[in-house]
Amino acid sequence: MTQPHLVYLISEDWYFWSHRLHLARAAMAAGYRVSLVTRTSTYQEKIESEGIRVISFACPRRSIDPFSNLRVVTRLAKILRELQPDLVHNVALKNVLLGTLAARLAGVPQIVNAFAGLGYVFAAKGWKAALGRTAIRTILRGCFLGLRSPVIVQNSDDERELVDSGIVRQEEICLIRGAGVDIESFHPVPEPAQPSIVVMACRMLWSKGVQQFVDAAQLLRSKGCESRFVLVGRTDTDNPDHVSESQLRAWQRDGVIEWWEHQSDMQTVFSQAQLVCLPSFYGEGLPKVLLEAAACGRAIITTDIRGCREICRPGLNGWLIPIKESTALAEAIHFALSHPEIRQTFGQGGRRLVEEEFTSTLIAEQTIRLYQRLVPVSDDSITRRKAA
Repeated sequence: MTQPHLVYLISEDWYFWSHRLHLARAAMAAGYRVSLVTRTSTYQEKIESEGIRVISFACPRRSIDPFSNLRVVTRLAKILRELQPDLVHNVALKNVLLGTLAARLAGVPQIVNAFAGLGYVFAAKGWKAALGRTAIRTILRGCFLGLRSPVIVQNSDDERELVDSGIVRQEEICLIRGAGVDIESFHPVPEPAQPSIVVMACRMLWSKGVQQFVDAAQLLRSKGCESRFVLVGRTDTDNPDHVSESQLRAWQRDGVIEWWEHQSDMQTVFSQAQLVCLPSFYGEGLPKVLLEAAACGRAIITTDIRGCREICRPGLNGWLIPIKESTALAEAIHFALSHPEIRQTFGQGGRRLVEEEFTSTLIAEQTIRLYQRLVPVSDDSITRRKAA
């Protein structure tokens, strides 16, 4: 029997490297042959060195033009016919939509769809967001019509949304919370000496709460706080919600915050911090940055929204605040910095929580069991993989 062929459809190769590489490694160890369809950049060679075939495929992330998306589906279906996978794993909303249609056109036997959060439109209020949610629900219902395949969600709020909206049947939902975190790579170290550093790490999007973080920093500085406030993350110019590089540099010149740009070594970043914040109102799945911060023994402050409250447990490892409330964020930061014994106790609680519920090993095991239920692997496939 040949090795079952698993194909991941993921928008960006850097995202695959940071969020899904451990799944691919686990899948290969379990006997699957793995390919990746993605937009390629500087990570292609590293991914290929893992034994993963990479097919370069640039999908317009924000296009809503139906003719453009139809062309994307057609091109993607052609790729899948050539690859002839036994299983396609689509990650994130647009890939779920386009990848499912393409896989069905190509006759792929099994499909797994994974939502990495439902996005800003499902978290926002107002009539425009309501119209957007209605449109997306309608499209998803049509895309999934007659399809009996697993759908992975990262939090219970998204599970309720998809089931209550009639998009997915309850028996098809798989709650696998986040991408997991490598607790060997991310580990606690003692807090550094003063002055304290407060870190917010994410893509630089307004809906991640960047403005609220900057406002909180300004408010605390006006009251004599000497802490350093640091933004860490890349700009995302493909996203209309992105914070411009010129704005980030202006804040840095004014001494409001420091912008450390993208950092590949987040263990070192968190080791320099006393506190990690994510005041998001984006509509998260389960923010990996909060998992990593908790694994490093750092207390966290985040918003009381879907995804974020999966990892932040008040009284155990951090504080939940209302969305878009800069003053509430500033007050939580001030309290955390003023009470080091509580902050450090919360850091220890976060580490225990990650060890018990959110390790990358646990997440990979849950996902591989799902694959094996759909496409079993023969013993000789595993033997050949180990021999290789």
